[in-house]
Amino acid sequence: MMRGVIIRQTQKLGQIIILNGTPRSGKSSIVAVIQETFDGLWMNLGVDRFMQMTPTRYLPGIGLRPGGERQDIEPLVPEGVTKKLQSRLDKRHST
Repeated sequence: MMRGVIIRQTQKLGQIIILNGTPRSGKSSIVAVIQETFDGLWMNLGVDRFMQMTPTRYLPGIGLRPGGERQDIEPLVPEGVTKKLQSRLDKRHST
């Protein structure tokens, strides 16, 4: 820290907008419109960007994939969700 330097807040505190949705549901398009039309600086800090800037050794696995990296939490996931995930994985691997 530099001696004698006082940092003052010159702008209002920022705002955060959280967009949640399935892949290809339009989140990136909404971000683009916000950045183009809203006043001020709006940053896109999406999950993909955090994954890109996080060292590999700190990245989590998929987590909820049946038999995946987080088998310890599988009992906490309702059985129907687990079966649906397994069904989707089976379909992906059969094509």
